[in-house]
Amino acid sequence: MILKLVLFLTCFVTVAAQINLTPHGQVVQRTTHPGYSAHLAIEGPATNKRADGCYISASGQTYAWWGLQLPDVAHMTNILIYNLEEYPERMDQFSLYLVNGSADGSSDAGLCYTDLGVAGFPKVTQNITCNMLAKNMYFINKRSSANCYIELCYVAIYGCFKGTWGANCKEQCPPNCINNHCEIENGNCVWGCDANNCVNNKCDIRTGVCIDGCVDGRAGQYCRKYNLAYNGTATQNPPNPSFPASLSIDGKRKDGMCSRTTGRSSYIQVDTGSMSVVTTVYLTFADTQQNTTGDTVIYCSNTSNYSWIGGLVLYTGERPTKDINVFVVCRYITFVPPKMEFQQ
Repeated sequence: MILKLVLFLTCFVTVAAQINLTPHGQVVQRTTHPGYSAHLAIEGPATNKRADGCYISASGQTYAWWGLQLPDVAHMTNILIYNLEEYPERMDQFSLYLVNGSADGSSDAGLCYTDLGVAGFPKVTQNITCNMLAKNMYFINKRSSANCYIELCYVAIYGCFKGTWGANCKEQCPPNCINNHCEIENGNCVWGCDANNCVNNKCDIRTGVCIDGCVDGRAGQYCRKYNLAYNGTATQNPPNPSFPASLSIDGKRKDGMCSRTTGRSSYIQVDTGSMSVVTTVYLTFADTQQNTTGDTVIYCSNTSNYSWIGGLVLYTGERPTKDINVFVVCRYITFVPPKMEFQQ
């Protein structure tokens, strides 16, 4: 078994179906027709019917707008719109803006969609793709005639707040993503990665993971955590003078130097030196390491040798490839590969 093992002491920091962001925002408007308040546009139901509740701007206007302001910047993928079905001509030439501040329709900055120049009247139901990063959304309608309206029966903004991705936006972006921005479909960094604390200043521009390992004393996929193992000692069974256990805790991943142990009774154990709070365990394996079948087991114990078998099991299952998040207090961390022989 060829292995790198790191332990961390860290603090807690409190594909993809996006969420509807509108319930998290605050509606704003330029004018309101009595009885058709701005908030009705996000309450639902998703219909085009006046009787179900719609926002309608005041009559006799040449300039109308309705907006939604979110508490934080979000990656907005698409805007679902249900206009009032009775008068589609009154929303003719509207524009949709996604911005961090305000918008008045005087420029193309933040413009996601415009009906200006589109033949016919707007469809009363539309799903407009934007894929833009912004905090606020505005519907704007400007015309020279005094017959300019915003009439919205239902609006949904789908996406994720910046820094999150995945099903219902429950996953956090990799911490090494520049400006904490990642693709909401797969978690890949949008603007590349921050290589601070990475060996050779190299990180994967998509995932943010440090490619060659961490600088001294740092650890984890992104090298943002303190490495308890770096100042500890490691032992392995059976011993291998050419690939000693100490190579498993030096923080490096791509130098070709890893600990190596094989056999039915093989293990690698790290002694942190004292009782320690361990919040994460992260393992990396040599590129040449063959996959094996069977369960990997990681133990946390206060005793060494084989008495750790009675310790707390932190992980059991297939070879882990990501941070294993735990919260335990112990001195020894022991990695046990699947109990089977395999070829080097």
